[in-house]
Amino acid sequence: MVRYLLVWGVEMYPVKFDAANRVLSPPEDWDVDKYGMCSDLYIQTEDGICKSCWRLSFVEAVKLIFKRKIYLSIVSGVTQPPVKLELR
Repeated sequence: MVRYLLVWGVEMYPVKFDAANRVLSPPEDWDVDKYGMCSDLYIQTEDGICKSCWRLSFVEAVKLIFKRKIYLSIVSGVTQPPVKLELR
């Protein structure tokens, strides 16, 4: 459930967006040492779809253009599964 990612010293992070109608906060028992930092995640839930918005840094955007891959890791959960977005 890492909702914050540090890649090459540059952050990728979730952002609040106009359509967001819920906020998911880290679980009280979240282990920062084991899983890393977990920030609030603004989401839009509608018709069974749960959507979040992420901001890429300039370096990450360039990396995405050349690598063209995004990796999504999911830690099991009850609501929208906590997610980790990663560029490699």
